[in-house]
Amino acid sequence: MFKSLRFRLSVIFIGLAVGPLLLAAIFLTWQSANYLEHQSRAMLHEVAVRVGNEIRSFIDDHVNQLLQMHKLHGIELLESNKQRSILNNLLFDRQDFQDLALLNAQGQELMRLSRSAVYQKKDLQNRVSLEEYLFPAKNKVPYFGGVRFDAKIQEPLVTISIPLIDLRTGELAYVLAGNLRFKKIWDLLAKIEIPGEGTVYVVDQTKRVVAHRNPSLVLRGTTANLPPAAGRTEGIHGTHVIISWDLLKYGNQDLRIVAEQSISQAFALITNHFRIAVIIVSLVIVMAVSLIMLAIRQLVRPVNSLATAAQGISNGNYSQHVNVTSQDEVGALASAFNKMSQDLAKYRDDMEGLVKIRTKELAKVNRQLERDLVERSALETEREELIKELKLSLEKVKTLSGFLPICASCKKIRDDKGYWNQIESYIAKHSEAEFSHGVCPECAEKLYPELF
Repeated sequence: MFKSLRFRLSVIFIGLAVGPLLLAAIFLTWQSANYLEHQSRAMLHEVAVRVGNEIRSFIDDHVNQLLQMHKLHGIELLESNKQRSILNNLLFDRQDFQDLALLNAQGQELMRLSRSAVYQKKDLQNRVSLEEYLFPAKNKVPYFGGVRFDAKIQEPLVTISIPLIDLRTGELAYVLAGNLRFKKIWDLLAKIEIPGEGTVYVVDQTKRVVAHRNPSLVLRGTTANLPPAAGRTEGIHGTHVIISWDLLKYGNQDLRIVAEQSISQAFALITNHFRIAVIIVSLVIVMAVSLIMLAIRQLVRPVNSLATAAQGISNGNYSQHVNVTSQDEVGALASAFNKMSQDLAKYRDDMEGLVKIRTKELAKVNRQLERDLVERSALETEREELIKELKLSLEKVKTLSGFLPICASCKKIRDDKGYWNQIESYIAKHSEAEFSHGVCPECAEKLYPELF
């Protein structure tokens, strides 16, 4: 089947008809995939930048609130009761700080206010060794701590501390430290919607997820290994996603606002286009195959007829004839084949007549040869019988010839080896003669005189 002309022509024609279409479909699909991936990355980066700006605005707003409070009230010049009143109003009016603490220039807490606890004088601590005091006291700029989760209140917090400079002397008067409630960022992320089940989360410098619409991911300490550049990677849930991010720097902290979208959702449009393309290509293939098979049938049928006729001729049937149905090259080939078949049939008939004549002549010669062989066989038989008779006669004739040394007295004969033998023994040995012993009359008279 795979070696047949029909199969090879079908493969060639279908490949020529469908191959370019498939290549075009593959190229367009690849281009569409690249375009959609680029669009998805751009959209995700836009979302990440927007969320980053909102987080930056949220943090900057509260830092500015603390600085404006200092400039407005001159808190380093007020008495302790006034300071407590101002911090208390700040703590409960905005409700964005979980607690506030006022430290003196030596890092000792002078007062500490909290939304969930009451601190006495004995509860106040010295923070002189903590970064939240050392950094603003040394650099005269705000300090930002990392995002941490408070198990007591079940919320994330960010420590912010700012230096309060004495406007008269320019020296450090106080350090105001507060724990900013980061839950609003969680609520913000929960409201962000990305098409195709996308999600946004925040990763700190240690690769730990510190904000996500699903708090359980934060609570169990999920980490995210981000690739060097935006693009396709494995998402936070272990699925294949397209990812992009924006770097948020505030103070001494770096946060990455990450936005991701599943590849299946990002390529949903191209998937639909691919299905449509598959349907169209399938229809084209069916139509192309039908037309090609019809064309091949018209082309291959005369060739098959020629092959069948040629096989018949090879089997000895010279009466094969092919119908000429076209005037093209195949038709010319069929006409030439028919002429060849006729010539072969005529040549076969001529050869058969010649064979018959030669067969008759050979039969006549064969009969003559058979007669000659019979006569020759009779002569051979007669000659062989004569030879047998001669052999038998020769076997019976055995003569002695030449000189025989014989004793003049005892009549013994000497053989070739020098031995002397009785005459009768020698003759019996060297001829066909046999002896019988008797006594002649003369010897009888000599030997037995009394009997005569």
